[in-house]
Amino acid sequence: MEYDITPRLIDADNRVVGFLGIKPITNNWTWITGDDINPIRGKDVNFTYTAVTQDSFEVKIIAVDDKGCEYKDTAFIYVWKDFWAPSAFTPNNDNVNDQFRFMGTEYMTEFEFRIYDRLGTVVFEGYSKDDAWDGTFKGEPCPWGVYGYVVKYRSNYKGLEKEGERRGEITLIR
Repeated sequence: MEYDITPRLIDADNRVVGFLGIKPITNNWTWITGDDINPIRGKDVNFTYTAVTQDSFEVKIIAVDDKGCEYKDTAFIYVWKDFWAPSAFTPNNDNVNDQFRFMGTEYMTEFEFRIYDRLGTVVFEGYSKDDAWDGTFKGEPCPWGVYGYVVKYRSNYKGLEKEGERRGEITLIR
C-alpha cells in the first residue's frame, strides 16, 4: 500500500489535509480521519479538520484492489502547538518537576507570561521562554492549589509567523 497525506502537521489556521491513494491503483480508498466524521472515500480527496483541540488524529486507511484484496494502514496527523505547559508541578526540592516552565518554545521570538493566584494577584512574571516559576511569591512558598496563567507570544517557524495570547491553569502540589 502506498499513499500520501499532506500536510502531516496542522493548526487552527491550516486545517486542510490532502489524502492521495497511490497503490493499489484503484478508486476504492477509504479514509477514516479520526475527527469523529463519517469516513471519506476517494483516491484523491481533501479534508478540513473542524476542530484542532486534540494533539493528534489517527487516520485509518483502507484500500481495496480490483481483485477484492483489502489493504489497511494507520497514519497520524499532528496538531502544531507553539508551546505547551504541564498541568501540575511539585516544588518539593526533589529535583523532579520542581519548577513550572513552558515547553516547546524554541521558535519563540517574544514570550512573556504572568501567573495568578485564585484572587487575581500576580505571583510570578516571566519575560523569556527560559523563565520558570519555583512556586514561591515574595520568597515564601505558595499554597497548594490551582493557578492561572496568561501568555503573550510571537513565534517564527520557517517563516511562518504567529502571535497570540493563551490562558491556562497549573496545579501546584505540595
